[in-house]
Amino acid sequence: MSSTAETGPPKQPQSIDEAVEKVDYVSLRDETANVLTHGIGVVLSLVAMLYFWNLAADQHPGLRWSCVIFTISMATVYLFSTLSHAVQTPLWRNRMRAWDQGTIYLLIVGTYTPFIWQGSPTGYRTLLLVLVWTAGLAGFYSKVLAKHRINGISTVSYVLLGWLPAIPLFAHTPWICFGWMIGGGVCYSAGIFFLMRSHLFTYAHAIWHIMVMLGSACHCYAIYLLLQRI
Repeated sequence: MSSTAETGPPKQPQSIDEAVEKVDYVSLRDETANVLTHGIGVVLSLVAMLYFWNLAADQHPGLRWSCVIFTISMATVYLFSTLSHAVQTPLWRNRMRAWDQGTIYLLIVGTYTPFIWQGSPTGYRTLLLVLVWTAGLAGFYSKVLAKHRINGISTVSYVLLGWLPAIPLFAHTPWICFGWMIGGGVCYSAGIFFLMRSHLFTYAHAIWHIMVMLGSACHCYAIYLLLQRI
C-alpha cells in the first residue's frame, strides 16, 4: 500500500476526492477489507444481472435492457473500486481511482434508467433519459478523461445527480418502489459520513463500501418490485 509523507495527523478531507486520497493512510488490514467488500459486490452484481435478465424475459425489451444497464453499471463501479484498493503501483492505483470515481456517475444514471423507462410518461421518458445520461457521461468524462480534481465539486455533483431525477419520478412510480429507491439513496448519502473519515478509524472505508452495497440492494429490490408491477 502506498503512503504519503506528511507531518502531523492527516487533515479532515473537504471533498470526496480528498477523502479517497486519504485512503493511503489506512492499514493493510483496512485495504484487505476494502478489496473483499466490493469484490463480493462484483460477484453479486453479475448474479443480479442474470437474475433480472431472466425475470424480465416477458417485459418490454427496453425495460429488460435498462435492467442490464443498471447491473452492468453496478458491476463496473464495484470492479474499479476493488482494483483501486488492490493495485499497489501508484500510477495504476491513481488510474483505477479515477475510473472508480468516474463510474459512480454511470451507476447513478444506470440506477435511474429502469425507473425512468417504466415510471415516466412516454412524452418525456426520452428527454429525461437524455438529460440524466448527458449529466452522467459529463461526470465520467471529467474524472476519467479530463482528470479533474476540484475540491468539493465531486461531492455536490454526486448528490445532485443522485437526488434530482427522483423528483419527476415521484408521481409516476409505485410508492413502494419509490420508497425502496429513496432508501437506497439514503444508504449512499449516509455512507459519505464514513467515506470522509476513512483515514480516522479502522474499517471506516469498508463501512462506506457496505453502505454502498446496502444502497444497491435497496435499488435491486425496488427494480424487482417494478418488474413485478407492484
